[in-house]
Amino acid sequence: MNNVLTYTRLFRVLALSAVTLLGAMAAGLAWGSSSASAFDIFGDHNIVWIARAPRVIFAAAVGAALAISGSVFQAVLRNPLADPYILGISGGAALGAV
Repeated sequence: MNNVLTYTRLFRVLALSAVTLLGAMAAGLAWGSSSASAFDIFGDHNIVWIARAPRVIFAAAVGAALAISGSVFQAVLRNPLADPYILGISGGAALGAV
């Protein structure tokens, strides 16, 4: 397979990623610890907008930040296989978490 990035391939990947993100966000809004069905939840303002929407939006933002930081890490090291264990970043993060 040719690894050349074309506009068509880039558009397809971005479209598939956007559809997957929207599907995951809809699932995060629909399912939770409430005993109501997924379709009944969207009628309840408190459950959707106060409890679940901030959680879903924050999860999407954290995922985007992790993806960007991984891309930057690989670009800085000029290694497509670079991961946080190479320079001890994971160990430092674990120490900071403790």
